[in-house]
Amino acid sequence: FEPPFVNDGALAAGGKGLKLSAVSLPPDQKHSASREDPSLGESSLLEVLHVTAGLGLAHGGTSYAVPRSCRSQAAAGARVTLFSVAGQDESGSDTVVDGYRDRRFRWNLAGIPILRELRCSWDLLRALQHTVPHGDVVHGHGLWLMPNVYDGRVAAQNKKPYVVSSHGMLGPTALTFSRGKKIAFWYMYQRRIVHKAACIHVTSESEYEEVRAIGLVNPVAII
Repeated sequence: FEPPFVNDGALAAGGKGLKLSAVSLPPDQKHSASREDPSLGESSLLEVLHVTAGLGLAHGGTSYAVPRSCRSQAAAGARVTLFSVAGQDESGSDTVVDGYRDRRFRWNLAGIPILRELRCSWDLLRALQHTVPHGDVVHGHGLWLMPNVYDGRVAAQNKKPYVVSSHGMLGPTALTFSRGKKIAFWYMYQRRIVHKAACIHVTSESEYEEVRAIGLVNPVAII
């Protein structure tokens, strides 16, 4: 398999980049360990905004891993909100689950073939535009769908650190599935979003190598 999304600049740099065991924010974006929010009446470490395209079984491991991450961060004292697109027959919702806020938004174009595969949600985009300016970190989960573009774009517009968890979607097997669509989506949307990420989160050395194999030189955290 020859990676289809190689970046020339990355190759010129020898495909090298930072491999991290933990993520630190730049000095100008650090906050005190505990800060008061009058609207909540309690302290919090960070306000973390997670974004994923969906939480249904069709989304595989992310439907389990992302909520679990939200629960763990909330238990550690962070203010956590999870943004996702609701199922085709579901309306939007806004609930508190296991200490974090779970916000789900209407799926636009769900009844139109091809376009439905993008998981568009105008309400999700508007919610991010309203919320991200007040958050500390935006953490996107997955690739190849419009919510995976909204999060990075809005984070960049508001100069917020953006973390991407690839969830194995950059592996050789994953890239061969719907390869043509992914190449088009990469060059139209995803490439510039991922390249601007402050950090790429992976869970193993092999996933780290997959990130480097396609030419990305962003810092990578293996957690």
